[in-house]
Amino acid sequence: MSPTAPSAIKSAPWWNTSTWRWSRAGRSLVLTDEVQIYAYQIRQALGEIAGVTEKFLAKTKHPQLTLSVLPSYGLFWLLPRLKGFMCAHPDLHLKLASTMEFVSFEQGLVDCAIRFGHGQWPDVHCEPLMADSLLVVAAANFNGGALPITPQAVLEQPLLHASESWPVWLSAAGIEGQRPPATLEFTDSTLLLEAVRLGYGIALRPDVRLPIP
Repeated sequence: MSPTAPSAIKSAPWWNTSTWRWSRAGRSLVLTDEVQIYAYQIRQALGEIAGVTEKFLAKTKHPQLTLSVLPSYGLFWLLPRLKGFMCAHPDLHLKLASTMEFVSFEQGLVDCAIRFGHGQWPDVHCEPLMADSLLVVAAANFNGGALPITPQAVLEQPLLHASESWPVWLSAAGIEGQRPPATLEFTDSTLLLEAVRLGYGIALRPDVRLPIP
């Protein structure tokens, strides 16, 4: 017969009172610094267990899908396509996490993510959504409406950068070289597109003009 929980706890080495260290402060007994540190670490661990348990029970009661997506991609590609998914899964609570940061699944804060890249990342399962197609974009009135029509002419204009694959575009255009220098650089692609609209320069953006199903 296996021991009950209380007897199992009492048989554990740390339950033995001889392992606990006390010091006398006046007429009181207090735990030593070593044991207080141990108690703090135990409280931290129990707090993490409680937090994970709460999230698990919440997902069991109300299914939730947390999707991490790049801000501009979520705005211009994902949002116009969400209605069909939400109608097909009315009981699912969808949470969109808009971020440019790399995603870690180890903490359990995100269930899946949409990112641009080769898809050969370790310890994750990847499914391709579309082929990567790049466009050179500029405001219609940029440079007085005299827009560049050759790759070399593009490189001679003020360039705006975010996280684009300029070497890939240069190679496809038959030009050897690395990422060209930027006049302005952004961490948010939405700001980059607004800067393009205002005529600050030319940018390279993924083509998200696919038809909405």
